[in-house]
Amino acid sequence: MEASETPKDGSQVVKYDLEQAVLTALDEKYKGIVITDKDSLAMVMGGLRAYRDQRIDLVEWHKVGKAKALKVTRAWDTEKNRIMDLLSPGENRLKLVRKEHEDKIKAVEKKRVDDIRAKIRDISNMDYEITKKSLEEMTALKEKIEGTPIIEKDYEEFVGEAGAAIHNVLISITNAIKNRERLDREEAEHKAEEARLKTIRVKLEAVKKKADDENRKREQLNKAFESQKEWFKKHIKGDSFQTPTSDEAEKALDHLQSMVNDVHEPAIQLLLDEQVEETHGILKFRKDQEKLAADQTEIQEQKDRIKEKERTDKLQKDKEEREAAEEIRIIKKARFESLELIGFTYPFDDLGTMPENQYHEMYEEHKKAWDKDQNDKLLAKLTKEKDEKEAEEKRVADLAPDKDKLIVVAEKLLSFCAIVPEIKDEKAQILLDNFREHLMKCAEGLKTKAAKL
Repeated sequence: MEASETPKDGSQVVKYDLEQAVLTALDEKYKGIVITDKDSLAMVMGGLRAYRDQRIDLVEWHKVGKAKALKVTRAWDTEKNRIMDLLSPGENRLKLVRKEHEDKIKAVEKKRVDDIRAKIRDISNMDYEITKKSLEEMTALKEKIEGTPIIEKDYEEFVGEAGAAIHNVLISITNAIKNRERLDREEAEHKAEEARLKTIRVKLEAVKKKADDENRKREQLNKAFESQKEWFKKHIKGDSFQTPTSDEAEKALDHLQSMVNDVHEPAIQLLLDEQVEETHGILKFRKDQEKLAADQTEIQEQKDRIKEKERTDKLQKDKEEREAAEEIRIIKKARFESLELIGFTYPFDDLGTMPENQYHEMYEEHKKAWDKDQNDKLLAKLTKEKDEKEAEEKRVADLAPDKDKLIVVAEKLLSFCAIVPEIKDEKAQILLDNFREHLMKCAEGLKTKAAKL
Protein backbone atom coordinates (compact mmCIF):
# COMPACT_ATOMS: atom_id res chain seq x y z
CA MET A 1 0.00 0.00 0.00
CA GLU A 2 1.41 3.41 -0.94
CA ALA A 3 0.36 7.11 -0.52
CA SER A 4 0.12 9.56 -3.38
CA GLU A 5 1.39 13.16 -3.33
CA THR A 6 -0.35 15.25 -0.65
CA PRO A 7 -2.90 17.67 -2.29
CA LYS A 8 -2.99 21.43 -1.46
CA ASP A 9 -6.12 21.05 0.73
CA GLY A 10 -4.23 18.78 3.21
CA SER A 11 -5.97 15.47 2.41
CA GLN A 12 -4.01 12.29 1.48
CA VAL A 13 -5.14 9.81 -1.18
CA VAL A 14 -4.07 6.20 -0.33
CA LYS A 15 -3.83 3.51 -3.07
CA TYR A 16 -4.24 -0.25 -2.50
CA ASP A 17 -1.14 -2.28 -3.35
CA LEU A 18 -2.46 -4.58 -6.06
CA GLU A 19 -0.38 -5.30 -9.13
CA GLN A 20 -2.19 -4.94 -12.43
CA ALA A 21 -0.36 -8.08 -13.57
CA VAL A 22 -2.15 -10.13 -10.89
CA LEU A 23 -5.54 -8.95 -12.16
CA THR A 24 -4.51 -9.54 -15.75
CA ALA A 25 -3.31 -13.06 -14.93
CA LEU A 26 -6.61 -13.91 -13.17
CA ASP A 27 -8.71 -12.49 -15.99
CA GLU A 28 -6.68 -14.34 -18.62
CA LYS A 29 -6.75 -17.61 -16.66
CA TYR A 30 -10.48 -17.76 -16.28
CA LYS A 31 -11.48 -15.93 -19.44
CA GLY A 32 -14.00 -17.84 -21.57
CA ILE A 33 -14.29 -20.78 -19.18
CA VAL A 34 -17.47 -22.90 -19.50
CA ILE A 35 -18.54 -25.71 -17.09
CA THR A 36 -18.72 -28.99 -18.97
CA ASP A 37 -17.47 -31.53 -16.41
CA LYS A 38 -16.14 -31.89 -12.89
CA ASP A 39 -12.70 -30.53 -13.83
CA SER A 40 -14.10 -27.38 -15.41
CA LEU A 41 -16.41 -26.94 -12.38
CA ALA A 42 -13.44 -27.33 -10.02
CA MET A 43 -11.57 -24.74 -12.07
CA VAL A 44 -14.46 -22.25 -11.78
CA MET A 45 -14.68 -22.80 -8.03
CA GLY A 46 -10.91 -22.25 -7.77
CA GLY A 47 -11.22 -19.00 -9.67
CA LEU A 48 -14.02 -17.82 -7.36
CA ARG A 49 -11.80 -18.54 -4.34
CA ALA A 50 -8.92 -16.60 -5.92
CA TYR A 51 -11.12 -13.54 -6.56
CA ARG A 52 -12.73 -13.86 -3.11
CA ASP A 53 -9.33 -13.95 -1.38
CA GLN A 54 -8.35 -10.72 -3.15
CA ARG A 55 -11.71 -9.11 -2.15
CA ILE A 56 -11.33 -10.20 1.52
CA ASP A 57 -7.81 -8.75 1.67
CA LEU A 58 -9.14 -5.47 0.16
CA VAL A 59 -12.02 -5.22 2.69
CA GLU A 60 -9.69 -5.86 5.62
CA TRP A 61 -7.24 -3.22 4.34
CA HIS A 62 -10.13 -0.70 3.95
CA LYS A 63 -11.46 -1.39 7.45
CA VAL A 64 -8.08 -0.71 9.08
CA GLY A 65 -7.38 2.45 7.06
CA LYS A 66 -10.89 3.87 7.57
CA ALA A 67 -10.71 3.39 11.36
CA LYS A 68 -7.58 5.57 11.43
CA ALA A 69 -9.24 8.21 9.23
CA LEU A 70 -12.37 8.30 11.43
CA LYS A 71 -10.24 8.86 14.52
CA VAL A 72 -8.61 11.89 12.90
CA THR A 73 -11.99 13.22 11.67
CA ARG A 74 -13.52 12.97 15.15
CA ALA A 75 -10.59 14.93 16.56
CA TRP A 76 -11.21 17.72 14.02
CA ASP A 77 -14.94 17.76 14.85
CA THR A 78 -14.28 17.89 18.60
CA GLU A 79 -11.95 20.86 18.28
CA LYS A 80 -14.38 22.69 15.97
CA ASN A 81 -17.26 22.17 18.41
CA ARG A 82 -15.12 23.41 21.33
CA ILE A 83 -14.28 26.67 19.55
CA MET A 84 -17.91 27.07 18.39
CA ASP A 85 -19.04 26.77 22.01
CA LEU A 86 -16.65 29.62 22.89
CA LEU A 87 -17.86 31.85 20.03
CA SER A 88 -21.62 31.18 20.25
CA PRO A 89 -22.48 33.06 23.52
CA GLY A 90 -21.00 36.37 22.37
CA GLU A 91 -22.40 36.08 18.86
CA ASN A 92 -25.87 35.07 20.11
CA ARG A 93 -25.89 37.94 22.62
CA LEU A 94 -25.17 40.45 19.84
CA LYS A 95 -27.88 38.90 17.68
CA LEU A 96 -30.33 39.26 20.57
CA VAL A 97 -29.32 42.92 21.03
CA ARG A 98 -29.80 43.52 17.32
CA LYS A 99 -33.26 41.85 17.40
CA GLU A 100 -34.37 43.91 20.42
CA HIS A 101 -33.30 47.09 18.64
CA GLU A 102 -35.21 46.12 15.48
CA ASP A 103 -38.33 45.23 17.55
CA LYS A 104 -38.21 48.65 19.27
CA ILE A 105 -38.02 50.41 15.92
CA LYS A 106 -40.97 48.39 14.59
CA ALA A 107 -43.03 49.09 17.75
CA VAL A 108 -42.38 52.85 17.53
CA GLU A 109 -43.36 52.89 13.86
CA LYS A 110 -46.52 50.87 14.53
CA LYS A 111 -47.55 53.19 17.38
CA ARG A 112 -46.96 56.25 15.16
CA VAL A 113 -49.16 54.88 12.35
CA ASP A 114 -51.84 53.66 14.81
CA ASP A 115 -51.99 57.09 16.51
CA ILE A 116 -52.43 58.89 13.18
CA ARG A 117 -55.07 56.36 12.07
CA ALA A 118 -56.92 56.86 15.37
CA LYS A 119 -56.99 60.64 14.86
CA ILE A 120 -58.35 60.20 11.31
CA ARG A 121 -61.04 57.81 12.62
CA ASP A 122 -61.99 60.40 15.26
CA ILE A 123 -62.43 62.97 12.49
CA SER A 124 -64.54 60.58 10.38
CA ASN A 125 -66.80 59.84 13.38
CA MET A 126 -67.45 63.50 14.24
CA ASP A 127 -70.76 63.41 12.31
CA TYR A 128 -71.99 60.35 14.25
CA GLU A 129 -75.77 60.69 14.93
CA ILE A 130 -75.64 64.22 13.50
CA THR A 131 -79.38 64.18 12.75
CA LYS A 132 -80.14 63.86 16.49
CA LYS A 133 -78.37 67.13 17.28
CA SER A 134 -79.96 70.58 17.40
CA LEU A 135 -79.22 73.25 14.78
CA GLU A 136 -77.03 75.12 17.27
CA GLU A 137 -75.05 71.96 18.07
CA MET A 138 -74.63 71.22 14.35
CA THR A 139 -73.39 74.77 13.68
CA ALA A 140 -70.97 74.68 16.62
CA LEU A 141 -69.64 71.30 15.49
CA LYS A 142 -69.14 72.60 11.93
CA GLU A 143 -67.21 75.65 13.22
CA LYS A 144 -65.10 73.37 15.39
CA ILE A 145 -64.26 71.10 12.44
CA GLU A 146 -63.52 74.06 10.15
CA GLY A 147 -61.09 75.29 12.79
CA THR A 148 -59.35 71.93 13.01
CA PRO A 149 -55.91 72.28 11.33
CA ILE A 150 -54.74 69.46 9.04
CA ILE A 151 -50.98 69.83 8.83
CA GLU A 152 -48.32 67.44 7.60
CA LYS A 153 -46.53 67.64 10.93
CA ASP A 154 -49.48 65.92 12.69
CA TYR A 155 -50.52 63.47 9.95
CA GLU A 156 -47.26 63.03 7.98
CA GLU A 157 -47.84 60.77 4.96
CA PHE A 158 -51.55 60.44 5.86
CA VAL A 159 -52.26 64.19 5.61
CA GLY A 160 -54.21 63.68 2.38
CA GLU A 161 -56.40 61.03 3.96
CA ALA A 162 -57.04 63.29 6.99
CA GLY A 163 -57.97 66.19 4.69
CA ALA A 164 -60.43 63.94 2.82
CA ALA A 165 -61.98 62.85 6.12
CA ILE A 166 -62.44 66.51 7.21
CA HIS A 167 -63.94 67.34 3.80
CA ASN A 168 -66.41 64.43 3.92
CA VAL A 169 -67.50 65.22 7.49
CA LEU A 170 -68.04 68.91 6.60
CA ILE A 171 -70.19 67.89 3.61
CA SER A 172 -72.27 65.59 5.84
CA ILE A 173 -72.74 68.26 8.55
CA THR A 174 -73.48 71.02 5.98
CA ASN A 175 -76.19 68.87 4.39
CA ALA A 176 -77.63 68.07 7.82
CA ILE A 177 -77.72 71.80 8.72
CA LYS A 178 -79.49 72.64 5.45
CA ASN A 179 -82.07 69.90 6.03
CA ARG A 180 -82.62 70.99 9.63
CA GLU A 181 -83.03 74.67 8.63
CA ARG A 182 -85.49 73.71 5.89
CA LEU A 183 -87.52 71.50 8.24
CA ASP A 184 -87.55 74.17 10.99
CA ARG A 185 -88.59 76.83 8.48
CA GLU A 186 -91.37 74.65 7.04
CA GLU A 187 -92.61 73.77 10.53
CA ALA A 188 -92.70 77.46 11.57
CA GLU A 189 -94.52 78.41 8.38
CA HIS A 190 -97.00 75.59 8.89
CA LYS A 191 -97.72 76.66 12.49
CA ALA A 192 -98.13 80.31 11.45
CA GLU A 193 -100.50 79.33 8.66
CA GLU A 194 -102.54 77.13 11.00
CA ALA A 195 -102.81 80.00 13.51
CA ARG A 196 -103.88 82.46 10.80
CA LEU A 197 -106.51 80.12 9.38
CA LYS A 198 -107.81 79.43 12.88
CA THR A 199 -108.20 83.17 13.50
CA ILE A 200 -110.08 83.56 10.21
CA ARG A 201 -112.37 80.63 11.08
CA VAL A 202 -113.16 82.17 14.49
CA LYS A 203 -113.97 85.50 12.85
CA LEU A 204 -116.16 83.84 10.24
CA GLU A 205 -118.07 81.88 12.87
CA ALA A 206 -118.63 85.07 14.88
CA VAL A 207 -119.84 86.92 11.79
CA LYS A 208 -122.12 84.05 10.85
CA LYS A 209 -123.53 83.84 14.40
CA LYS A 210 -124.16 87.56 14.43
CA ALA A 211 -125.79 87.41 11.01
CA ASP A 212 -128.00 84.54 12.19
CA ASP A 213 -129.07 86.61 15.19
CA GLU A 214 -129.89 89.54 12.96
CA ASN A 215 -131.88 87.27 10.67
CA ARG A 216 -133.92 85.96 13.57
CA LYS A 217 -134.66 89.50 14.74
CA ARG A 218 -135.66 90.52 11.24
CA GLU A 219 -138.00 87.53 10.88
CA GLN A 220 -139.72 88.41 14.17
CA LEU A 221 -140.13 92.02 13.05
CA ASN A 222 -141.56 90.89 9.68
CA LYS A 223 -144.17 88.69 11.38
CA ALA A 224 -145.31 91.50 13.76
CA PHE A 225 -145.51 94.23 11.18
CA GLU A 226 -146.40 92.48 7.90
CA SER A 227 -148.37 95.45 6.64
CA GLN A 228 -145.61 97.85 7.54
CA LYS A 229 -143.11 95.59 5.81
CA GLU A 230 -145.29 95.50 2.72
CA TRP A 231 -145.29 99.28 2.77
CA PHE A 232 -141.58 99.24 3.42
CA LYS A 233 -141.06 96.86 0.54
CA LYS A 234 -143.29 98.94 -1.73
CA HIS A 235 -142.00 102.40 -0.87
CA ILE A 236 -138.43 101.81 0.15
CA LYS A 237 -137.10 98.52 -1.17
CA GLY A 238 -139.14 97.97 -4.25
CA ASP A 239 -138.35 95.33 -6.82
CA SER A 240 -134.95 96.82 -7.48
CA PHE A 241 -133.97 96.45 -3.80
CA GLN A 242 -134.57 92.73 -3.46
CA THR A 243 -130.81 92.15 -3.37
CA PRO A 244 -129.38 95.57 -2.58
CA THR A 245 -125.76 96.35 -2.35
CA SER A 246 -124.39 98.20 0.66
CA ASP A 247 -124.33 101.45 -1.34
CA GLU A 248 -127.97 100.96 -2.38
CA ALA A 249 -128.95 100.15 1.21
CA GLU A 250 -127.25 103.35 2.45
CA LYS A 251 -129.15 105.44 -0.10
CA ALA A 252 -132.44 103.84 0.98
CA LEU A 253 -131.60 104.55 4.62
CA ASP A 254 -130.91 108.22 3.88
CA HIS A 255 -134.27 108.52 2.13
CA LEU A 256 -136.07 106.79 5.03
CA GLN A 257 -134.46 109.06 7.61
CA SER A 258 -135.54 112.13 5.64
CA MET A 259 -139.11 110.80 5.82
CA VAL A 260 -138.78 110.39 9.60
CA ASN A 261 -137.87 114.05 9.91
CA ASP A 262 -140.94 115.07 7.91
CA VAL A 263 -143.51 112.79 9.69
CA HIS A 264 -144.87 113.72 13.14
CA GLU A 265 -147.49 111.02 13.60
CA PRO A 266 -146.29 108.86 16.50
CA ALA A 267 -147.47 105.59 15.02
CA ILE A 268 -146.06 106.37 11.63
CA GLN A 269 -142.91 107.69 13.23
CA LEU A 270 -142.62 104.51 15.27
CA LEU A 271 -143.07 102.50 12.12
CA LEU A 272 -140.51 104.63 10.36
CA ASP A 273 -138.19 104.27 13.31
CA GLU A 274 -138.60 100.53 13.09
CA GLN A 275 -138.12 100.61 9.35
CA VAL A 276 -135.01 102.75 9.81
CA GLU A 277 -133.75 100.23 12.31
CA GLU A 278 -134.57 97.43 9.91
CA THR A 279 -132.77 99.25 7.15
CA HIS A 280 -129.78 99.61 9.40
CA GLY A 281 -129.93 95.83 9.96
CA ILE A 282 -130.18 95.17 6.24
CA LEU A 283 -127.26 97.50 5.58
CA LYS A 284 -125.17 95.92 8.31
CA PHE A 285 -126.08 92.43 7.12
CA ARG A 286 -125.11 93.29 3.57
CA LYS A 287 -121.81 94.75 4.71
CA ASP A 288 -121.19 91.65 6.79
CA GLN A 289 -121.96 89.50 3.75
CA GLU A 290 -119.63 91.55 1.61
CA LYS A 291 -116.94 91.27 4.29
CA LEU A 292 -117.59 87.53 4.51
CA ALA A 293 -117.28 87.26 0.74
CA ALA A 294 -114.05 89.29 0.88
CA ASP A 295 -112.72 87.00 3.63
CA GLN A 296 -113.70 83.95 1.60
CA THR A 297 -111.93 85.46 -1.39
CA GLU A 298 -108.84 86.03 0.78
CA ILE A 299 -109.04 82.42 2.01
CA GLN A 300 -109.27 81.17 -1.55
CA GLU A 301 -106.33 83.36 -2.54
CA GLN A 302 -104.39 82.00 0.44
CA LYS A 303 -105.22 78.44 -0.63
CA ASP A 304 -104.05 79.32 -4.13
CA ARG A 305 -100.80 80.71 -2.68
CA ILE A 306 -100.36 77.51 -0.63
CA LYS A 307 -100.91 75.40 -3.74
CA GLU A 308 -98.46 77.56 -5.66
CA LYS A 309 -95.91 77.22 -2.83
CA GLU A 310 -96.43 73.44 -2.78
CA ARG A 311 -95.92 73.38 -6.54
CA THR A 312 -92.76 75.54 -6.19
CA ASP A 313 -91.49 73.36 -3.33
CA LYS A 314 -92.10 70.24 -5.43
CA LEU A 315 -90.17 71.78 -8.33
CA GLN A 316 -87.35 72.68 -5.92
CA LYS A 317 -87.40 69.19 -4.44
CA ASP A 318 -87.32 67.64 -7.94
CA LYS A 319 -84.39 69.93 -8.78
CA GLU A 320 -82.54 68.90 -5.61
CA GLU A 321 -83.23 65.22 -6.33
CA ARG A 322 -81.89 65.67 -9.87
CA GLU A 323 -78.81 67.45 -8.50
CA ALA A 324 -78.35 64.68 -5.91
CA ALA A 325 -78.71 62.06 -8.65
CA GLU A 326 -76.16 63.93 -10.78
CA GLU A 327 -73.76 64.09 -7.82
CA ILE A 328 -74.21 60.33 -7.30
CA ARG A 329 -73.58 59.78 -11.02
CA ILE A 330 -70.37 61.86 -10.90
CA ILE A 331 -69.16 60.02 -7.76
CA LYS A 332 -70.02 56.69 -9.36
CA LYS A 333 -68.14 57.58 -12.56
CA ALA A 334 -65.08 58.80 -10.64
CA ARG A 335 -64.99 55.71 -8.43
CA PHE A 336 -65.57 53.38 -11.38
CA GLU A 337 -62.70 54.95 -13.32
CA SER A 338 -60.45 54.83 -10.23
CA LEU A 339 -61.14 51.11 -9.84
CA GLU A 340 -60.53 50.52 -13.55
CA LEU A 341 -57.11 52.18 -13.21
CA ILE A 342 -56.11 49.41 -10.78
CA GLY A 343 -57.53 46.70 -13.03
CA PHE A 344 -60.88 46.07 -11.28
CA THR A 345 -64.33 46.42 -12.92
CA TYR A 346 -67.03 46.82 -10.26
CA PRO A 347 -70.04 44.63 -11.27
CA PHE A 348 -72.85 46.38 -9.35
CA ASP A 349 -74.70 49.74 -9.61
CA ASP A 350 -74.27 51.14 -6.07
CA LEU A 351 -70.90 52.84 -6.42
CA GLY A 352 -72.46 56.33 -6.21
CA THR A 353 -74.31 55.64 -2.94
CA MET A 354 -71.73 53.41 -1.29
CA PRO A 355 -70.42 54.86 2.03
CA GLU A 356 -66.97 56.41 1.75
CA ASN A 357 -65.36 54.05 4.29
CA GLN A 358 -66.78 50.96 2.54
CA TYR A 359 -65.56 52.20 -0.86
CA HIS A 360 -62.14 53.06 0.60
CA GLU A 361 -61.77 49.56 2.09
CA MET A 362 -62.76 47.94 -1.23
CA TYR A 363 -60.41 50.25 -3.17
CA GLU A 364 -57.48 49.54 -0.84
CA GLU A 365 -58.12 45.78 -1.01
CA HIS A 366 -58.07 45.70 -4.83
CA LYS A 367 -55.22 48.21 -5.03
CA LYS A 368 -53.09 45.94 -2.82
CA ALA A 369 -53.86 43.02 -5.15
CA TRP A 370 -53.09 45.20 -8.18
CA ASP A 371 -49.85 46.46 -6.61
CA LYS A 372 -48.85 42.87 -5.84
CA ASP A 373 -49.59 41.84 -9.43
CA GLN A 374 -47.56 44.77 -10.78
CA ASN A 375 -44.70 43.94 -8.41
CA ASP A 376 -44.84 40.28 -9.48
CA LYS A 377 -44.69 41.30 -13.13
CA LEU A 378 -41.81 43.69 -12.41
CA LEU A 379 -40.00 40.99 -10.43
CA ALA A 380 -40.52 38.49 -13.26
CA LYS A 381 -39.18 41.05 -15.73
CA LEU A 382 -36.16 41.83 -13.56
CA THR A 383 -35.55 38.10 -13.01
CA LYS A 384 -35.71 37.49 -16.73
CA GLU A 385 -33.31 40.37 -17.41
CA LYS A 386 -31.00 39.07 -14.65
CA ASP A 387 -31.07 35.53 -16.13
CA GLU A 388 -30.37 36.90 -19.60
CA LYS A 389 -27.51 39.02 -18.20
CA GLU A 390 -26.06 36.05 -16.35
CA ALA A 391 -26.36 33.90 -19.48
CA GLU A 392 -24.53 36.57 -21.47
CA GLU A 393 -21.88 36.87 -18.76
CA LYS A 394 -21.51 33.07 -18.77
CA ARG A 395 -21.18 33.06 -22.56
CA VAL A 396 -18.49 35.75 -22.37
CA ALA A 397 -16.84 33.97 -19.45
CA ASP A 398 -16.76 30.68 -21.39
CA LEU A 399 -14.75 32.45 -24.06
CA ALA A 400 -12.27 33.88 -21.51
CA PRO A 401 -9.04 32.15 -20.28
CA ASP A 402 -9.19 29.75 -17.34
CA LYS A 403 -7.73 32.38 -15.00
CA ASP A 404 -10.54 34.85 -15.79
CA LYS A 405 -13.14 32.11 -15.53
CA LEU A 406 -12.00 31.25 -12.03
CA ILE A 407 -12.07 34.91 -11.00
CA VAL A 408 -15.65 35.26 -12.37
CA VAL A 409 -16.72 32.16 -10.40
CA ALA A 410 -15.15 33.60 -7.24
CA GLU A 411 -16.92 36.96 -7.71
CA LYS A 412 -20.28 35.21 -8.23
CA LEU A 413 -19.75 33.25 -5.04
CA LEU A 414 -19.01 36.50 -3.20
CA SER A 415 -22.16 38.11 -4.67
CA PHE A 416 -24.16 35.10 -3.50
CA CYS A 417 -22.82 35.70 0.03
CA ALA A 418 -24.40 39.18 -0.07
CA ILE A 419 -27.90 37.65 -0.16
CA VAL A 420 -29.30 37.79 3.38
CA PRO A 421 -32.74 36.12 3.64
CA GLU A 422 -34.92 36.77 6.69
CA ILE A 423 -34.64 33.69 8.97
CA LYS A 424 -36.53 33.45 12.26
CA ASP A 425 -35.06 30.25 13.69
CA GLU A 426 -31.85 30.98 15.63
CA LYS A 427 -30.15 27.68 14.81
CA ALA A 428 -30.91 28.10 11.14
CA GLN A 429 -29.44 31.63 11.29
CA ILE A 430 -26.24 30.31 12.88
CA LEU A 431 -25.99 27.61 10.23
CA LEU A 432 -26.47 30.20 7.47
CA ASP A 433 -23.87 32.57 8.97
CA ASN A 434 -21.29 29.76 9.23
CA PHE A 435 -21.98 28.67 5.67
CA ARG A 436 -21.66 32.24 4.34
CA GLU A 437 -18.39 32.75 6.26
CA HIS A 438 -16.93 29.50 4.91
CA LEU A 439 -18.14 30.28 1.38
CA MET A 440 -16.62 33.77 1.49
CA LYS A 441 -13.24 32.37 2.60
CA CYS A 442 -13.33 29.79 -0.20
CA ALA A 443 -14.29 32.41 -2.79
CA GLU A 444 -11.58 34.84 -1.66
CA GLY A 445 -9.01 32.04 -1.63
CA LEU A 446 -10.05 30.96 -5.14
CA LYS A 447 -9.82 34.55 -6.42
CA THR A 448 -6.36 35.06 -4.82
CA LYS A 449 -4.89 31.83 -6.18
CA ALA A 450 -6.47 32.29 -9.60
CA ALA A 451 -4.87 35.72 -9.87
CA LYS A 452 -1.44 34.08 -9.45
CA LEU A 453 -1.93 31.65 -12.38
